[in-house]
Amino acid sequence: MQTHIFGVYDGHGLHGHHVSNYISSNLPLTFVRQYFGSESSEEVTPAEALHRTYRELFQSLVSNEIDISFSGATATTCFLEGSKIYTANSGDSRAIIGSKSGKKN
Repeated sequence: MQTHIFGVYDGHGLHGHHVSNYISSNLPLTFVRQYFGSESSEEVTPAEALHRTYRELFQSLVSNEIDISFSGATATTCFLEGSKIYTANSGDSRAIIGSKSGKKN
């Protein structure tokens, strides 16, 4: 089954670009480990893996050298697995799905 992951991470504050770069660089591998690399017999759903990924990245940012006291990032991630789409967001970023049918005007 084909899988894809997409995300938009919008930094804000003096060091926001460092936060968004950190997220975009670390989220894919963190998610892959959470979802596909579970060493336990526990089956992890995509939704749970996204939740765990966001939580782990937040915790790692708190202990990182990036100053997040007045900086951060909003985050929106979409994971496609076959014909299903799972989304996660933090802050005021959102993902929407649109489709068009009928004649082109």
